[in-house]
Order: sequence, then C-alpha cells, then structure tokens
Amino acid sequence: MAIHSEVLLTPKQAAEFLGIPLGTLAQWRSQRRGPPYIKLEDRLVRYRRSDLEEYLAGHLVDTGGQGDIPIAVRLTGM
Repeated sequence: MAIHSEVLLTPKQAAEFLGIPLGTLAQWRSQRRGPPYIKLEDRLVRYRRSDLEEYLAGHLVDTGGQGDIPIAVRLTGM
C-alpha cells in the first residue's frame, strides 16, 4: 500500500496557486482541460501540488530564440 505524504489542495487553493479564478478551474474540469485532479466521492475535488507544478512547467513558453531545441536539453546541455 502506497503512502502519500503530499497534502491535497482544495480547488480554491489550486486556483490561487495557479493565479486564476476559481470558476476557470471549474470550467476546465467540466471541459476535461487543465491540470489533473483527484475526485473523491461525487463532489469532492482535490489537486496535488506536484501536478499543478507539472502543469505549469508544461505550459512554459520559451522566448530565448532557440524554440527548436527542447528547454531541458538547453538547460542540461544533453
């Protein structure tokens, strides 16, 4: 049995973390967009901070002029 030590965030906390209105987050869930979430029971929704951070990282816009080279490669040199 896996033990999860990560604290789950409420939709309000997740919206604050992302800097978006709570309604936007709810709309994204209904449209199957946005960051992954956990649905407990019928109406209890929670977010893992790590999922929110991954979601933000996946939407990083590179303005360094090297758009054809993945950012991870440029940062690590690999």
